[in-house]
Amino acid sequence: MTSLVTNTAAIAALASLRMLQASLDETQDKVSSGLRVQVAADNAAFWSIGTTMRSDRKALGAVADAMDIGFATVDIAYAGMKATVGLLDDIKTKLVAASQQGVDRDKVQKEIGQLQVQLQSVIESASFSGQNWLKASGTSADLLSTAIVSGFTRNRQGAVELQRFDVDLSKTVLLNKSGGGLLQFGDAAFDTFGGFVEAYNRGGFFANGSFTGPFKVSAGDSLSFRMGGPTLPLITVTIDRNLVDSVLGSNAKGTIFGVSDMAAIVNRAILNAGGSMDDAKVYVADARAFTNGSASGLYDTFQPIQIVNSGVNAKVSVLDMTIAGSRGSLATQIGQVDSMIKSTTIAAADLGAIQSRLKQQSEFTASLIDAIGTGIGTLVDADMNESVTRLKALQIQQQLAVQALSIANSANPALIQLFQ
Repeated sequence: MTSLVTNTAAIAALASLRMLQASLDETQDKVSSGLRVQVAADNAAFWSIGTTMRSDRKALGAVADAMDIGFATVDIAYAGMKATVGLLDDIKTKLVAASQQGVDRDKVQKEIGQLQVQLQSVIESASFSGQNWLKASGTSADLLSTAIVSGFTRNRQGAVELQRFDVDLSKTVLLNKSGGGLLQFGDAAFDTFGGFVEAYNRGGFFANGSFTGPFKVSAGDSLSFRMGGPTLPLITVTIDRNLVDSVLGSNAKGTIFGVSDMAAIVNRAILNAGGSMDDAKVYVADARAFTNGSASGLYDTFQPIQIVNSGVNAKVSVLDMTIAGSRGSLATQIGQVDSMIKSTTIAAADLGAIQSRLKQQSEFTASLIDAIGTGIGTLVDADMNESVTRLKALQIQQQLAVQALSIANSANPALIQLFQ
């Protein structure tokens, strides 16, 4: 039946054209974006999984960046540790050379002093992004440990977990303000050096007429006592780092090694306080002068010793070592430096192990990022061969549908010709 009111053929052709156009638009989107799941409406489950995995992939990228920073920090620490081992080797060589008879220790000390300055510079410079694994300022856990982010995981419940690689800095710190660094002897002293407090506590600076052991006078340290006699007004005698340097020279680094050093310093201190050389010599000759007893002979007034300690002299390191003049036990110092070489070599090996682990973890993370990307593609990427082929087919179908609609719309004009 032919109807002028309702053109069923045109309606059918138009409906087919609409369906083809919708399919064509969908396929065109896939070809343009490369995705078969762009929004949740396309496939809610796949879209949700893909979105979560993309987020995790970005997080893993941040983990990779964090490991790069950690790797650089380890590299800097290793370079500093390796340079330290080399400088310690050089210092030991100088000490061995100084053991030879006839060698001028003062000149050798100047060479050692330059190596010490370079060693200090290496330790200070071994820093990356504000982190220096070769120095510390205390013994608390937060100062002697650090962590490098090494992984990002999501458990079965969907909760996020970060993985960290802990580093024990107590095995790498060379100098610590609180002592205990690899180049320090904690509260003990380099070549048994102590400070005013340690030397005084072990029986004074003289015991039974003998010097009780070497010690170091650091900047900020001072020792004072009051003395006087029938012909000498009460005076206050003070010994500090400036006085030690003026008597022994700066190469001694404030270290008093023996009786002759101590006598020279006390003599100068008494003279500076207003006493005479004869008074000073008599005072130093009395072994009880630096004990808790009272002096005898010329002086009938002796006040207890007062000590001001800077608190840092007990943390003696290789940087405080000196062989100036005839001071110091070279055999002991060579042994201590050799011990430091062994400990820093072990620390360098530990840093090398950390480098290896970080390299492996970094390679795994890169592989994991690629694998996640592949997994996301499997879920949401379009098959471009199929999509392009389908696009071509739909374009041809569209052309045919347009032609069919045109034919359907041309039927009524042919009917009008019947009335002519």
